[in-house]
Amino acid sequence: MIAGDLGAILALCWILACAAIFFYLLKSERMLSGRGLLLFGVAILVRLVSALILPNGAGYEMQVFGEAADIFRQGESIYLIQVAHPYLPLIIYWHVLANWLAENVGLYFVFWVKSLNLIADSLIALIIFAGLSRFKTREIARKTGWLYVFNPITILVAAYQGQFDALPLFFIVLAWYFYEQSRATNQNFSMAAWVTGMAILSKTWPFILAPILFLRLSSWRQRVQVTVLVAIPVLLGILLFELIFPGSWQAMLRRAMRAGAISGWWGYSAVLNVWQLLTDSSQVLFGWISRYGKYLGYAAGFATIWFTRKRSLLESLLLTILVMDTAVPNLGLQSLCWIIPIGLLAGRFNALGWFVAGALIHMLISYWGLHLADWIYRLFTPQIGNAIIQLSSLTIWLVIVWWWLQETIKSVKPFPNVFSSQKLGPMHSG
Repeated sequence: MIAGDLGAILALCWILACAAIFFYLLKSERMLSGRGLLLFGVAILVRLVSALILPNGAGYEMQVFGEAADIFRQGESIYLIQVAHPYLPLIIYWHVLANWLAENVGLYFVFWVKSLNLIADSLIALIIFAGLSRFKTREIARKTGWLYVFNPITILVAAYQGQFDALPLFFIVLAWYFYEQSRATNQNFSMAAWVTGMAILSKTWPFILAPILFLRLSSWRQRVQVTVLVAIPVLLGILLFELIFPGSWQAMLRRAMRAGAISGWWGYSAVLNVWQLLTDSSQVLFGWISRYGKYLGYAAGFATIWFTRKRSLLESLLLTILVMDTAVPNLGLQSLCWIIPIGLLAGRFNALGWFVAGALIHMLISYWGLHLADWIYRLFTPQIGNAIIQLSSLTIWLVIVWWWLQETIKSVKPFPNVFSSQKLGPMHSG
């Protein structure tokens, strides 16, 4: 074994243990006891152990985050320099602070970067528990909260890879909580709107929540108020950065609009990519998909938002993410964690079990074959290794297609009910 293999093996064992607990809780009719703070504490511990076992994170992300923090501290705009930072200006301030803490407090940069992810991801479990305790039942809240604590998908993204999708997910779940609270108390939706704006400022993809929220308001006065309150955090974030680094806002918006992974590693684009490499054909089609496929995903998402306007907010958000994940050709691994809290809150336990199983296969092959270790390239040539990783995305992409089809068309055969218990009733069977 070369240096680093032991950590990768221990990390693999830990994530498989978390996955085993997740699937056991999903299937079991036994309920773990506990309150919200206990869930939060266990979630922190599970993620902290994960981060300590494999402390370095995905090398590319950590390098990019560190470079962006250095550029900021040197007094230059990250949007006017060739550095891969396709985000609106919120997370950069944490990365700068993490850089400073590593130099002046100790530990290391990656630890401080991950610490925000671990806290945000653990807070999601707390909000899920608190929200479902209030709007559903304590039994449902406990089961759903513990499932989020041990779900392997967000642990892989936050604690191993080091991506910060837990932050926008935290704001989205918090927006759901405030939305449901406003509905229950007949109050305005100002907090839900403001937190939605913060979600968009942290990463651009949560913009889909804004029209979903807008379409569920009963008056134009509410709609105007919510639109303004969603926009305020985003505009303030852009304005603050523009005051610090004048002339950045146009480059900032261009980068945020173009954000996305490389095509050819996800879903149908992976099939096309492997086909063109093996047959030396279909380059024109693959090039077109790589360039315009994401716009197809946006169009499909907005169409879904409109056609699901009569459904609940959670169902519309769930279906929109599923449809967009099907249509876009350049979904990143970190994006697979988006569906976890939404699927749990919507009560789609069985479908989510299929999703986690498919996603886990793809993520384990990708992380331990490329991002966190290079085992697959020791066994195969680079071309075959790439093809294996790319085609492994079909284990989850096909599940996503099946899921949104059965959510949309009643005649589509549902997932075999192999993951969920029957105790919580049909609404939680998926």
